[in-house]
Parts: sequence; structure tokens; C-alpha cells
Amino acid sequence: MEFLFKNLCIRDLRIYADFLGLFIIIDIDTTRMKKPSFLLILCANAPYAYKRKDGIYVVPITKLKP
Repeated sequence: MEFLFKNLCIRDLRIYADFLGLFIIIDIDTTRMKKPSFLLILCANAPYAYKRKDGIYVVPITKLKP
């Protein structure tokens, strides 16, 4: 089930990014990057999107819209 959820999330993210003229990279290798722009945890179910104290965004897949 996790594999299905991950693939559906990636598909949705690519559709939204394409609509906005952006691109996404999945499983980023940060060892070759100076610093990622932001970190985001995409979850199946949460009441709302929020930013944690450590700066990581937590977003339910149902809140993503173009």
C-alpha cells in the first residue's frame, strides 16, 4: 500500500509542478547540493498544512492544488 501511495503522490506532484511550469526531484541527494530550498513531508491524512519548528513543511496530499 505504501508503494501505491508514494507513486500516486509523485504523479500528483508532477502534474501540479507541470501546470505551474516547475519541476520536482524525488529522493534528492543533498550531498551534492549546498542547501535544499525547503523540506516537505507529504502525508495521506492531516487536518491542515503546517510548518514545524525545525522548518519542515507537513502537507496532506488533499491540500495540493494547482
